[in-house]
Amino acid sequence: MSAVALLSGIAIFVYGLLLLSDSMKRGFSEKLTKKLARFTSNRFSAVLTGTVFTALMQSSSASSVMTVSLVDAGKMSVTGAFWIIVGANIGSVFTNFLTAIEFSDIAPLFCCAGVLLLGISKKESTHNKAFALLGFGLLFVGMNTMSSAVSGLKSDKRIINMLGGCSNPASGIVCGAALTAILQSSAAITALLQTMAAGGLIGLQEAFFISLGSNIGTCLTSLISAVSVNQTAKKVALFHLLFNIFSALLFVVLCVPFDIVSLVEISVRTDIKTQIAFVNMLFNIVPAFVMLLCPVDTLRGLLRKNRLKAVKI
Repeated sequence: MSAVALLSGIAIFVYGLLLLSDSMKRGFSEKLTKKLARFTSNRFSAVLTGTVFTALMQSSSASSVMTVSLVDAGKMSVTGAFWIIVGANIGSVFTNFLTAIEFSDIAPLFCCAGVLLLGISKKESTHNKAFALLGFGLLFVGMNTMSSAVSGLKSDKRIINMLGGCSNPASGIVCGAALTAILQSSAAITALLQTMAAGGLIGLQEAFFISLGSNIGTCLTSLISAVSVNQTAKKVALFHLLFNIFSALLFVVLCVPFDIVSLVEISVRTDIKTQIAFVNMLFNIVPAFVMLLCPVDTLRGLLRKNRLKAVKI
């Protein structure tokens, strides 16, 4: 029954995240979305735009799919789209820190407020706010359901042995990528990791490697969206995947000279949920800085190596 309760908690969390994300999408007009392309004139403004937009949308997948669509329509350059995606990875960290906060006791109040707004108003703008409140509340109802389920899984040796194997970088990354590809939400996987870690099922090291894989698995959405677009837009989805693989490999390499997990445990002396969110923040920010420090001509050269005809880079 604990496994069923855990799956139910994941389902509630994902549904809440979808409600929150969809309400934010409806709040953005098509005209405003198209204006995003104007903020990609330089790498720094593009990264900032991707970060803010994803933090508001609560979905890096939505940001990457939108970016692929804009490139396909010729409204954004490949280079600009690449920097938006780099920023989107950073913006996704906001959800990780949000789920590290204990809102379980007041989560039902957000759900009630959302339902109440839906009942008393017929305005679309009010409905968007209502769905956002309902989605926000369901995030933590799902987290609370997962927390209750995790306590019942502590005695399951199969679960413990399976999760114990994720302390190895290769198995952890593969597990994280596969789970995220199935659930189509890296935020849900991170929330699950935070809940399991708080319940004592896994340690920070296992959560770290699964998180690395989770960031690779989240690229599946943009790859699927690129199936029906032009060759230039396909480049954007491919670079999203390659960038996240590069980020994961970078951190695996950094684990050899630097014990990142121990450094986080020493530096962030709070609960393990916050430590997992902090590890995710490092994973997304450090590779972004590495790319930002690369000469512009180097990046343009990499993008132009592909012989496919492209829009102006």
